[in-house]
Amino acid sequence: MTRRRAGFLGGGGVVIGLMTGWWLWSPAAGNVEPTGEVVVASRWLADFDRINENSVEVREVPMSEIGEGVVSHKSQVVGRSLKAPVKAGQPIREDNLYPPHEYDKEGELLRFAYAPALWSAPGMDELLTEDEQLHPASTTFREIQQRIEEYLMDAGLFQNAFEKLKLSQGTFIEDHIFQLDYQLGGKGYKAHSYFTPTTGAVPASNCAALIIPGSGHNASSGIYRRDPGTYYRDIVGLTERYCDAYVFVKPNEDFVAIYNGEKKLSYDFIIPYLLNRGGSYSALYIVNSLAITKYLKQKYQKIFVLGLSQGAQAALWNVLQSEPSGAVISSGFTVIDREVNYGWGGGIIIPGLWEAYPLDRIRSIMEASKTQFLLTYGRQEYGTFKIEAEEGYTCKFLESLDNVTCSIHEGGHTFPPDIINGFLAGQVAR
Repeated sequence: MTRRRAGFLGGGGVVIGLMTGWWLWSPAAGNVEPTGEVVVASRWLADFDRINENSVEVREVPMSEIGEGVVSHKSQVVGRSLKAPVKAGQPIREDNLYPPHEYDKEGELLRFAYAPALWSAPGMDELLTEDEQLHPASTTFREIQQRIEEYLMDAGLFQNAFEKLKLSQGTFIEDHIFQLDYQLGGKGYKAHSYFTPTTGAVPASNCAALIIPGSGHNASSGIYRRDPGTYYRDIVGLTERYCDAYVFVKPNEDFVAIYNGEKKLSYDFIIPYLLNRGGSYSALYIVNSLAITKYLKQKYQKIFVLGLSQGAQAALWNVLQSEPSGAVISSGFTVIDREVNYGWGGGIIIPGLWEAYPLDRIRSIMEASKTQFLLTYGRQEYGTFKIEAEEGYTCKFLESLDNVTCSIHEGGHTFPPDIINGFLAGQVAR
């Protein structure tokens, strides 16, 4: 903060000391707002940039412009790294700086492992506390690498995975947690879900619903616990009226996270690694859902697969192979993305997927399928699915198929409960 020299002031002026400096208020001159020194970026700084003397400068600004946590001395930032980019002239905040540390071989890289930045959505590092983690903490290169190796699956196996995968054993490791072991391509994998028994009058052996979550951290536990803060609404409560409900759990989510004891591993360390090894996180988790669907088809008379958003995309790719009784695809399938594909690194990425499944092939598979499809889009959507709700490109593309129902509702990016309830009731009664 700038220090102003105290002196005699005429007209009733007052000199007030504030923290380490002084500011002046004089009725003759009017109110003079106090000022303070802040450290700002002297140029655009990228995430992970190490700050030096020339990359920042000190400026004096009005106190009203200084937010909480803003750094005031260069010595507090030089030599430290940024967690996120900072624009030229933007103040440097303490919460955007990695803490000072001495060099440590593993610590140098692992300090980024549990602090998501590039591929991860906000809050993706949070660790579920409601259920005990199935795996021990991973705190070294080797421990992390061993866990990620469990996720490695040749992406080329995806196309006929439902037919080729072999089920081993399905067990309830807790009353509400289901685990399925299976093999594909000579390697063993584990798939997981939450479980809620039906409350309906229909015999439990008659119907099962697999709900696939979309993007967001620990989404399955939120769905299972009917968290009112999620955009899924109470989809478990809706499906359990008719079926046993299974809420699919993705790898590195909920109780199967890779974690260091406090935080969950960043997808920055998972998605690029798998892609560079010929794998795909998306292919892995959709195949996991296929394994559970195959298991359920052996245990129940009718199976429904439901998904919203990214979960709806995954549900469609599941259903094209698994052919369940019914599928709910809410805000998930659009022909528009074959022209312009808007997504993010944590979305569904499977190398060669569109070449293997051009739109005409998808339509042909759906036409020949025994599955009854419900596709929904909301008028309060945004982006691609807002266009779908208004223009109906995908619905027109599929309109001649007798087993496809398109429904446009007045809501947003969510499951429309009344429409889905009517669909499930009609399908269960068939």
